[in-house]
Amino acid sequence: MTKVQWSSSRKGLSVARVKAHVPERSRLIVGRGPENSVVEFTPAELFGAMAQCSSRRNMDQDAAKAQVEACRLLIAQHVEECGQQFAVMSTFRGLKDYFRKAMTGLVGDGIAYLQMIQDGYRWVDHFESLSVAKSSSTGRTPDFVFSRSNDRFVALAEAKATKGTTRPAFDKAVGDGYIGQVEPHLGKAVGTSVATHGFAVGS
Repeated sequence: MTKVQWSSSRKGLSVARVKAHVPERSRLIVGRGPENSVVEFTPAELFGAMAQCSSRRNMDQDAAKAQVEACRLLIAQHVEECGQQFAVMSTFRGLKDYFRKAMTGLVGDGIAYLQMIQDGYRWVDHFESLSVAKSSSTGRTPDFVFSRSNDRFVALAEAKATKGTTRPAFDKAVGDGYIGQVEPHLGKAVGTSVATHGFAVGS
C-alpha cells in the first residue's frame, strides 16, 4: 500500500499545558505566559522553521532552499497527509536510534520556533552566536533568542522534544530545560539587549 507523504495539509498542535516558574527576585526579569493555545503550520512552514534552526551560519538563497528540501525529505515520509493533528507515524521507529534522535530534535526545534513566532515574537539568533555580558553559574545554555516588535528586551527559548517518553519524564525534561538552561541567563545582557523572560517549549 502506498502512503501519501505530507505535502500540503495544514496541521496543528494544541498547547497542552503552561506551567509558570517564579524567577529569582530581579527587577530585570518579567514573567509572560504564551497567548496562543494552538500552533498551526503547513509543511513548508515547518520545513522552513527546521532549516532556520539547524544552521548557525547565514546561508545564501540556494543553500537555504537545499536545507529546506533536506528537512522535507527527512520528515515528510513519516507524516500522513490526512488529518489535522501533527503526528509522526510508526515508520519513524524503523530508523536507527541516532537518526531518530536527530530527527526528533530538529522537528522539536521547528515546532518551538513556530510557537514563538505565532506568539508574536520574531527570530533574533541562536543563543551561542551572541555575546553574553555576565558570566553564569552554569555552562548550559538555551537554544534561541527572540524578541517582540518595539520591545527593547529579548526572550530566551529552549526546545525540548522527545518521542515515546512518559508524561512525568517529559515534564521533567521540559522543566529541567527551563531551570537549567533558560533561567540562569535571565536578567543578563545577551547581545545588545537584556533577556527578561524565556520559555522551554516541549513537544
